[in-house]
Amino acid sequence: MAEISNQQIYDLVLEISRDVVELEVSIDELLVDMRAFNQDLAADRQHLMQQVFLQ
Repeated sequence: MAEISNQQIYDLVLEISRDVVELEVSIDELLVDMRAFNQDLAADRQHLMQQVFLQ
């Protein structure tokens, strides 16, 4: 069985850490998009309700 060097372990941990950061950024971007989408839906709903009650 081949031994894994400390450098290989370090490199793997570093790669995993970078991937986790990228994933966190992607999740944050999705949350921002979701909040904007929800605000648009709320505004559309409010506009629609005003249209219904004004008629």
